[in-house]
Amino acid sequence: MSFLSRLFSSEPNVTPEDRSAALAYLVQLNALRALQDDEAANHNRVLAKYGGSLTPGGDGLRQVAEAAAHMAQTNSDIVRRYSALSQIPDVAGQCYFAWSMCWLLLEEWSSRAAAAYEGMYEGALPPAGDIQQLLAEEARARHAAEKEEGKLLKRLGVSAEEARRLIEEGEQVARSGS
Repeated sequence: MSFLSRLFSSEPNVTPEDRSAALAYLVQLNALRALQDDEAANHNRVLAKYGGSLTPGGDGLRQVAEAAAHMAQTNSDIVRRYSALSQIPDVAGQCYFAWSMCWLLLEEWSSRAAAAYEGMYEGALPPAGDIQQLLAEEARARHAAEKEEGKLLKRLGVSAEEARRLIEEGEQVARSGS
């Protein structure tokens, strides 16, 4: 690309250092997503197994409450780890912020859901729609974060194959516990 075309381009000029830092950030993001996906799948398996037997004080509700508490703890850990990421280049700033909102809403939802299941186990009535409202807000935030991530991948010139490698590398990081 010539100097003039770069000067008048609507895409920001991404330095090799910023690209490398942004790709490293995306690997860490994918590791946290893999961790959250695994935890959500576990929670959903428990719900599928015990969802039909959610009686106060019953074993099914105890299992669901424990799975929800574990998911809430994992989501809190994800927020802590995501907030601790360093070396986020400016080019990845909007993506980082969008995922921050998503993780915070997910943490809030899972914390309230865990408390609701625990309360139900002890005989309390299920809470009104505020938990479902949070879940809907998280879904909107996740959509916005994924959109920002797509914009970042485009700005970085990441191919589909390179994107797949970033996801796989993130999943490896998640499995190794790093």
